[in-house]
Amino acid sequence: MTTINVPTRDDVSRATQTIFDKRNSSLGTVHNLYATLAHSGHAPGNYLAFQNAKCMMHAT
Repeated sequence: MTTINVPTRDDVSRATQTIFDKRNSSLGTVHNLYATLAHSGHAPGNYLAFQNAKCMMHAT
């Protein structure tokens, strides 16, 4: 089985460090799945925007 390296705060860009800090202060931790998204520079911010987006579903 291949081991996936989970980046730490020191391994990511400053923008992602800010996101990590916010997640850590609100949740008390940065979950491994979320931290693994940091392998892509834009993924953590985009995922956070997606997660916090308002959604409405209409019956057709």
